[in-house]
Amino acid sequence: MLQIPGELEKGNADRRLPIAPEFALFLLETPEVAKIVSKIGKAAGVKVYVNPKDPEKVKYASAHEFRRAFGVRWAARLMPAQLMELMRRESIETTLRFYVGTDAAPSEARSAQEITEPNRSRPGVIRTHDQGIMSGDEPEE
Repeated sequence: MLQIPGELEKGNADRRLPIAPEFALFLLETPEVAKIVSKIGKAAGVKVYVNPKDPEKVKYASAHEFRRAFGVRWAARLMPAQLMELMRRESIETTLRFYVGTDAAPSEARSAQEITEPNRSRPGVIRTHDQGIMSGDEPEE
């Protein structure tokens, strides 16, 4: 079980979440990476949002992009209520809005049509920009 203290948790509530044993071992071996990822995103110039009214205000890639990609990829494999719990969301509406029926691109990079159309992936197979990393399939031509 993964225990998240309330003071470190978005909803300020202590949580215990089930995880695979091999993932627990991986976590124990992994140094804190959030600040490192943010520095890499900025140094690499990976922009996930540019304020249209003030182009000087830029949001660079951070560890949050991993969270977003996780949610989108697992949305095709889990029921929304299960995904909501894994994503530590308090509202099913938020889970549906941000993760279900979308692709892994940041929302600012997608058109309104892409956001509102359902995901056309085969059930159980993830189709994102990395085509096949999650499913083991080769990219479709």
